[in-house]
Amino acid sequence: FTPARRAAGGAALRRDCGIPAEALVALFLGSGYGRKGLDGVLQAFAASRHRSAHLIVVGYDSAQSSFQSLAATLGVAARTHFLGGRRDAEDCFAAGDLYLLPTRYDPFANTTLEALATGLPVLTTLTNGAHELLSSGVEGEVLPQPEDVSAWTLALDSWLDPARLAIASPAARRLALGHTVESKMRQSMELLERVLEHKRFGAPGA
Repeated sequence: FTPARRAAGGAALRRDCGIPAEALVALFLGSGYGRKGLDGVLQAFAASRHRSAHLIVVGYDSAQSSFQSLAATLGVAARTHFLGGRRDAEDCFAAGDLYLLPTRYDPFANTTLEALATGLPVLTTLTNGAHELLSSGVEGEVLPQPEDVSAWTLALDSWLDPARLAIASPAARRLALGHTVESKMRQSMELLERVLEHKRFGAPGA
């Protein structure tokens, strides 16, 4: 998951979708569209002032056709690309400019870090445990709930801006690099070593 994929895999996916190279792209990636809040995203996307932006939807859901019908009803079917389940998440992130995860419940959505690592600012909810990583307004924005379509519309209006994305993208990447697998393994080992030391010698002053 790296911005370096944008020029190859990301650009190829955009072309496959028929998205103009200059268009801004919001990405929704997750299986179980209802729990992940896609309905609210579609409504906000339709209400947003950015009429040339596109939305890519990736993930498995048996009710995908109903969400496609909703996009058609809202008048955004031509700019909303349902790709279903895929095995190239890295290229999907690389095709986007902004990641949307209005989940109704996620203890810690790993896609938050994957998006950040690719340089995508993240818009998510308080019900995504990974929201605690974000400094709202810097690497993305944390919104109270997926059902607040007005708040999501305002967020899209604010973030689908080339100048803002250009500033936030490097910040998103820097944040992700502070949470690599290696760093978490190192922290876990340090914790285990402290516990072992405590068991061997007891608490200080005991």
